[in-house]
Amino acid sequence: GLDAEPAGGETLAFNMGPVGPAPQRVIAPGEMVVSPDGTQAVLRLTRVPALPADRTFQLWLIDSGGAHSAGLFPFTQPDSTYYVIVPLEKSVGSYDAVGVSVEPSGGSPLPDGPSSAPIVVISTT
Repeated sequence: GLDAEPAGGETLAFNMGPVGPAPQRVIAPGEMVVSPDGTQAVLRLTRVPALPADRTFQLWLIDSGGAHSAGLFPFTQPDSTYYVIVPLEKSVGSYDAVGVSVEPSGGSPLPDGPSSAPIVVISTT
């Protein structure tokens, strides 16, 4: 993680993955861009692999109370660049991390977190 809370306008680089069946598992590079006041964030993901039709990506906001779903985002164009708005309910520095997991098409069956290990956890602390 970072030594300090994300300052305004910060860009946090990360790698998402590996995703997909072996041996075609890929790492998808990305960035989380945070607005100057810390109240808005966008994920920019490139080269995201296609998932099977019955799977989707799920975004998580993680704080002291656990993991909270921030929505599902199926990617349909593997070679495109995707922008995912992070639906923050408080400043990004108030969360411990932002995560992404691969879930069944309707989202995680668990009420309080992902059903599989996240493919990326972006520390915001």
